[in-house]
Amino acid sequence: MEWLSGDSDAALHVIARSANVEGAGIVASLRAKRKLKESFTALPEIQWRDREALIKLSALLELLIDSLDAASSVFDSNLCDLERGTIPHESLTVAHLTMLCQHGTVLRNPAPPSLLRGKVEKAMEIYPSNTIIIGMFLQGEKGQGVWGRVRRWLGEGTTGCTAVDKDVARRITEVWIAGWEKGRWEGEKERARMGLAAAIESERCVVPLCLLVFAERQWP
Repeated sequence: MEWLSGDSDAALHVIARSANVEGAGIVASLRAKRKLKESFTALPEIQWRDREALIKLSALLELLIDSLDAASSVFDSNLCDLERGTIPHESLTVAHLTMLCQHGTVLRNPAPPSLLRGKVEKAMEIYPSNTIIIGMFLQGEKGQGVWGRVRRWLGEGTTGCTAVDKDVARRITEVWIAGWEKGRWEGEKERARMGLAAAIESERCVVPLCLLVFAERQWP
């Protein structure tokens, strides 16, 4: 919160205190960095939420005293140690993308757009139904002259270049995606209707009646 409010010194102070380090300046920051690493190593993998909190503190510390690349490297190195598709991996992936988005989009700090965009696209291939990741992807495409990248991702049976078997939840998400940018819905509603119909007929989809009512209320 201190970082997002623009007070980097206060943020550094909070991080140092969380690592039981007194004082300020680069020496205190380096001591806090070491303490956070020691605390992380002492935690068992089953305490993944606590480990994630320490990773986020370490990444923010690197961002404040070094660079965005250094902060991103903290996330990348820890993500490599987690199994893709697991809850800890997905949660840390979202945390990584959130920090990148807050740094560049919210706080408007200099950051190459390709950094966030590339990582978001890779994350979508692994977690195509995570609406936080989808929202970041759409925000990056919003206002662009061509909706083609979004259309390719919505392509029948694929996510980027990866084949997927779409369920009803994914189809409902696509209804949300189609209405993300003003003026897009009219051109997408028939494709969304056909996609929902295909999901409903699929043997792997069990659809409550309330979903059908929801779908029909999105258009005349």
